[in-house]
Amino acid sequence: MSLNQIDRRSVLYLSMLLSLCLLLPEVAVAQSSAAIVGTVRDASGAVVAGATVTVTNVGTGLSQTRSTSGDGAFSFPLLPVGEYRLAVESPGFQRHVRTGIRLAVNDKPTIDVGMQLGQITESVTVTGSAPLIEAQTGTLRGLVDQERITNLPLNGRDMVQLISVQAGAIKTADSSAGGEGVAYAVNGSRQNGVYYLMDGGYNTSTYRNWSGTFPNPDAVQEFSVQRSNFTAEYANATGAVVNVVTKSGTNEFHGSAFWFMRNAVLNARNFFAATRDSLKRNQYGATLGGPVVKDKLFFFAAYQGTTLQSDPRLSPQFLPTAAMRSGDFSAVGRTIRDPITGQPFPNNQVPVARASYVGNLGRRLAYPEDINYARYVPGSSSVQNIQARRPYNRDYTRVLIWSDLSSPS
Repeated sequence: MSLNQIDRRSVLYLSMLLSLCLLLPEVAVAQSSAAIVGTVRDASGAVVAGATVTVTNVGTGLSQTRSTSGDGAFSFPLLPVGEYRLAVESPGFQRHVRTGIRLAVNDKPTIDVGMQLGQITESVTVTGSAPLIEAQTGTLRGLVDQERITNLPLNGRDMVQLISVQAGAIKTADSSAGGEGVAYAVNGSRQNGVYYLMDGGYNTSTYRNWSGTFPNPDAVQEFSVQRSNFTAEYANATGAVVNVVTKSGTNEFHGSAFWFMRNAVLNARNFFAATRDSLKRNQYGATLGGPVVKDKLFFFAAYQGTTLQSDPRLSPQFLPTAAMRSGDFSAVGRTIRDPITGQPFPNNQVPVARASYVGNLGRRLAYPEDINYARYVPGSSSVQNIQARRPYNRDYTRVLIWSDLSSPS
C-alpha cells in the first residue's frame, strides 16, 4: 500500500468520524448543563395537570416542550447554559410567560407557575423577578462567570487560577509549565481530590490527578466549583468538582481580539535587583462564533498564541582541569582506586597508559584556558506556545477539536 493511499484512507476515516459525531446525541451533556423543574398551579393553589410548558433558549432558539404530570409537575433536564424564556399554556387560563431566566452550569432551579383564569389569547409576562431558588440539591457551589474570567487579573492567562476566588480553595502546587497541571486543596481535602470536567468530559491530569489543560479564558463561558455535598455521579471527587463550560455559537455573530504584553521596559526595577527583569511575553489571539444554519447549527472558534523570551538561565557545567586530563587527580578530595585491583593509585595519579580511548580523545579537545573544574554556561529559555480550539454545537450535539502545540522558538 502506497503512502498516498494511506493518507487518503486516514482523511476518509477522520471525515466519517466527524460526521458520526455530528449525528449522535451528546452523552456527556449531563454534567455540563442545567435543568429547570417546577409545578403549575391555579389561583386557588390547585395543581394544573396537562398544561403545556415550553422553554426556549434566547441565544440559539433551542426549544423543548413538556406536559405537566398529574400533580402539575414539569422537568427540563439537560439544558445548555444560557438565557431562557418559559411559557405555560392551558385551556381556560391566560398564557403565562417568564423571561430573563439565566441558567449557569449545574443550576437546577425550581420555578413554580401560578396561572390566572382567562382566555388563552391573553398573556401574563413576568420579567425582573426574584432570584431563582434551587431546592433540588444541597450542593454548596460557587460560580465563576464570564465577567470575572474577563476582568480579574491572570498571570499567564490561566483560568484555573480563578478557583482561588472560591471560599476554602487553596492552591498547593503549580506545575502547569511542565504539563502536570495545578493542584488545589478545597476545604482541607487532599490536593489530588479535585475532579475537573470540561464540557462534560473528564479533564483531570492522570499523572497526579491535578487539573488538565484548558482553553484560553476568551474561549471559556463559565465554570462552577462544587465544594461539598455533590452527588454520587462524581465518584472520583473527594474535595471538589470543577465544571468548565466553553463558549458556543448563537444566532448572532460575536467575536473578539486580544493582545496582552509584558515587557521589561514597562516594568519597574526590583529594589534588590541590579537590573530590571528581561521577561518579554506576548499573548495574542481572537475568537469568533455565529450561526451556520439559524436555530440549528452553530460554530465557535478560538485561537491564542504565546511567545516568551527572557535572559538565558545559567546551567552548571563540569569540565576536567589540565591536571585531570593528564591523569593527576591529587586535587580531588577522595581516593582514586584501580578498578582492576581495587588498590588506590599512588598520590591519585592515574598512569597515562591506563587511559581509555575516550580519555585519550578527551585530552585532544579544546578547553577554555581559565577552566577550573566547574563553570556556568547560558541555556535557552525561549518558548512558543500555540493553542487552538474549534467547537461546533448542533442542538444537543457538540464536537470538540482541541489541539495544544508547543515548540521551542
